[in-house]
Order: sequence, then structure tokens, then C-alpha cells
Amino acid sequence: MSKEKFILITSARNEAKYIGKTIESVVSQTILPEAWVIVDDGSGDDTADIAERAAQSYPWIRVFRRKDRGYGDHEFGSVEGLYYGLDHLGGYEFDFLFNLDADVIIKPNYFEIILKKFAENPRLGVGEGQVQEYRNGKLTTLISMPWSTCGQVKCWRRKCFQEIGGLVKAPGHDSIDCYKAMMLGWQTRTFADEALQILHLRPVGWSFKSKPRHLMRSGRSLYFRGTHPLWLLAGAGYNMCHYPYVLGGLYIILGYVQAWLQGSPQYSDKNFIRRLRKWQVHKLSEILRTRCL
Repeated sequence: MSKEKFILITSARNEAKYIGKTIESVVSQTILPEAWVIVDDGSGDDTADIAERAAQSYPWIRVFRRKDRGYGDHEFGSVEGLYYGLDHLGGYEFDFLFNLDADVIIKPNYFEIILKKFAENPRLGVGEGQVQEYRNGKLTTLISMPWSTCGQVKCWRRKCFQEIGGLVKAPGHDSIDCYKAMMLGWQTRTFADEALQILHLRPVGWSFKSKPRHLMRSGRSLYFRGTHPLWLLAGAGYNMCHYPYVLGGLYIILGYVQAWLQGSPQYSDKNFIRRLRKWQVHKLSEILRTRCL
């Protein structure tokens, strides 16, 4: 069992329906964090009250309430919450940092197993288990490339997190960090182990007016981080094979093209974009060679 220390940070807004189940799954873990910082992002329900009641029983849980800004920041709220939590963490030492959503259930040995993965591979910088959701009564695994993560229970090795400069407050921040890590020689992984499966209680895209809007936002995020057009088409084609099938891929392309036509800003690190595109073209060539052999 790893003796290295880890902390959890959760940014929550109006999660009263789910956060109790998340808390139950964390306090039942085979190994516990040094601290769990729950940042209530101006909730209008009982989210903070539920978390504070848990903190009374478990002193390693700390709850902070942020002033309500009047709306939920679905793009950057988690990044702001993460840094708010780090700023208010206090003197806790840690080797690993987890971003933990307030609407997930993890299996009792999640932290134990994933920290073993990091212990076995010193170059593993970012890791997470597969995320699953119930859609139309059917348990579905979210699409995620092996080198990327969905982000619901994401773990960074502290050294890796520091080397990549942390997270950027920008569209696609949950992918930019993985690409930056790989550019610096770190490995990033989504693990398919059954013990690391994550149940996401609220389906992705719930907070947007429609599924198309959520998919178009994904396309705009791809444009922001400088994704190569060939990688866009390959990814959209892959998404067309999954729910909502053809329309899903088309909406992603539409979001990307819309951002391009509007002259939307892209990530300011041009060297990152050049290296990202070079990696994507190389990866596509590698995939094609593998499939054609």
C-alpha cells in the first residue's frame, strides 16, 4: 500500500441531490486522504450544509463557502474551485492531488488501486478510472482516449502538476494539462480496471439547454486548443459511432467551424499548438498503420 499522501478538492454548486452519496463513497475508502477540501460555489440548496455535517464527523473534511456569483460557471468553475481549495488548504503536505466531482460514486479501494498505479510507474503524471453513466436506463462508459481523462476523479502527481504550470482557465483545460504533461515526458492514462470504474450520477451535458449545445462547446474547445483539422475529423467520425451517433460528430465539427469563422481566440502558447498538431498527425499515422497491417 502506498504511503504517499494525497488530498482531494471538490468544487460543488447545487449538488445536494448527489453530494451525500459522494461523501459516503469517500469516507468508506480503504485509505483516506490527508484532507478533503469541499468548496461550495454559491449553492442555493443544502449542498454546503450536507458537507458541513460530514465535516463534523470527519475532521479531515474542510468546507468553504464562496459567495454566489449569481450563475454557475460550467466552463471554469471547477478550475476556480480547485485553486480556491489549494489556497485555503493550510499546511497539509501531499504527493498527489485529486479533483473529485460532487456527483460521483467510487468503489471502496479506488484511491488504493490508483495510487498503486502511480507507485508502479514513476513517469505516470495524470491518471483516472473510466467514467460511467446511466443513459436511458443503460450503464454507458464515456468516450475517452487511453491517454486522456474525463476529469470526474482525476489525479495528478504533484511534481507533474507543478511542471505543467497547473491548469489553465480556458476551454479544454481538462485536456490541455494531459497534452502538456506528455510533452514533458509524463504519461497520462485512463484505466479500465473494474475497481477504478467511476459512476457519474449526473450525465455529462445536463446543465446545458440541449445536447447539441454541449457537443458544439466541445468543438469550440477543440478549436481553442489548436486541434489539427484532421484530428477533428477523425474524432468526430469516432463520435458518430456512439450516441447520439452521426449527429454527435456533426455538432462537434459545427462548433469547431463556428469558432474558426468567428475568429475566436486560441490558446496563447503557439509552441504548444505546434507540438500538439505534430503529435496528433503522428498519432493518426500510427493508428492508420496499425489498422492497415
